[in-house]
Amino acid sequence: MSHKNAHKPGYKPSPLCWIPKEWEDLTIADAVTFSGGSQPPQSTFVYEPREGYIRLIQTRDYRTDRYPTFIPVQLAKKLCNKDDIMVGRYGPPLFQVFQGLECAYNVALIKAIPNQNVVDKEYCYYYLTRPELRFYLEGLSQRSGGQTGIEMDRLNEYPFPVPTSNERKHIVSILKTSDEAITKTQQLIAQLQQRNKGLMQQLLTGKKRLKGFEGEWKRLHIYDVAKEVSLKNRDDKQLTVLSCTKYDGLVPSLEYFGRRVFGSDTSTYKVVPLHH
Repeated sequence: MSHKNAHKPGYKPSPLCWIPKEWEDLTIADAVTFSGGSQPPQSTFVYEPREGYIRLIQTRDYRTDRYPTFIPVQLAKKLCNKDDIMVGRYGPPLFQVFQGLECAYNVALIKAIPNQNVVDKEYCYYYLTRPELRFYLEGLSQRSGGQTGIEMDRLNEYPFPVPTSNERKHIVSILKTSDEAITKTQQLIAQLQQRNKGLMQQLLTGKKRLKGFEGEWKRLHIYDVAKEVSLKNRDDKQLTVLSCTKYDGLVPSLEYFGRRVFGSDTSTYKVVPLHH
């Protein structure tokens, strides 16, 4: 428990921290119900819009639209709206929180449904995105032998202090304003990154030359400037397994596919060193 505000007038102790006396001292189970997704047979999947079909999403679909999947409407057992709070069930990274898609969702996602008698959806969203909650769940995963799924019992017992309705509205307003500022900054960064990619393409291929440099370039092979690393995971350590994809390069396999597509024995897998 955090001891900030300890014994200050107007505060009371809770399992998480000292909170204002008028706040309710609840758990996530008191405030939120979680509804897991469903997994139709892969044989029913199609990969372009079709009448009588609905999109089926997993965690990767909140990052890219490159791999749309659709299933027959009658097989869509679990649905979400754009403002629903969706949580990635597996990791790494564990417990990613999403919003923004309207469709069916698979077993890699769970919907967080706020108890409207306790807390509204916007406040619930911000509380579930707290880094401390994610670190707590990741710590449980590491202590249980590297498991990558959320321990739902431990999640439900996690503290969820709830302010008064009026205070919640003010908190949400401040956080939304901050989010909007972050989004604008991210958009600016994305524009600069795109411009930088174009400049890199021109400079690194010689399409654009720097003033004062006009000589011929040397032609080398990759083996002239780099060498292959063949270190293997002999001790079968719990390391993040990467998959090589066509458009996104190397990505964390569990995060990307939403399920395990590699073997349980990773002792023959090659290790990517952080420094070499």
